Amino acid sequence: EIKVDSLIVRVNSDADLLQATVRAGSITDSMLQITNLQLAGKAGHDSIEVSLQSTSRDGYMKMLLAGVFNSVPDGYKFRFGKDGIVFQNVPWSVPSDNYLLFSRNQFIAHDVALRGAGQSLSLNSTDEKNPRSPLKIEFNDFNLATLSHVVERDTGLLGGILAGNVVLQNLEKQMAFTSDLTIKDFSFGQRHVGDVTLHANNQTENVYDVNMDITGNGNQIAMQGK
Repeated sequence: EIKVDSLIVRVNSDADLLQATVRAGSITDSMLQITNLQLAGKAGHDSIEVSLQSTSRDGYMKMLLAGVFNSVPDGYKFRFGKDGIVFQNVPWSVPSDNYLLFSRNQFIAHDVALRGAGQSLSLNSTDEKNPRSPLKIEFNDFNLATLSHVVERDTGLLGGILAGNVVLQNLEKQMAFTSDLTIKDFSFGQRHVGDVTLHANNQTENVYDVNMDITGNGNQIAMQGK
């Protein structure tokens, strides 16, 4: 059961500008709790400024994602703002030339590299001249708690340091992927699991090839399967 508390919607407009805000005091279920969640937008001319944020009750910024959509032929281009990314009250940086291009039969990610607190998460198309280019998502020393702390009811829902990459292919139809990931000191629900290595793909339709190893904390597990 999901409970939403204190939902507020505000819309204002004039001849040149439309502003809208949706705010929830909290969204909760048995495991998760998101507090002071706010989605805001401001539309004017050919651009839309958007932001999504969550704060704790004392004003601590758990998450902020903000940027601008601009119209382009047959689609939209989204760009994160210079000060548009915050996780766990720490500002993250992003290159000024970052963008995500959404258009008819095309999705391109360019230099979307989020960096902060010694961590990074990046999205890049592997061949920007190809409108159906694979999308590569890379993690470097990414702490899973960076995201889990945004939504968890109690600390310790997820932990561990994630590194590696996932490549998504055939984004416009039957999507395929390959992954090469490691999680150091992985924990779930305050239970320490150990180090996890995962290699997986579905290069053959409806067939998933998975190789996973778990070591440490008394575990020595190797799993392979299709």
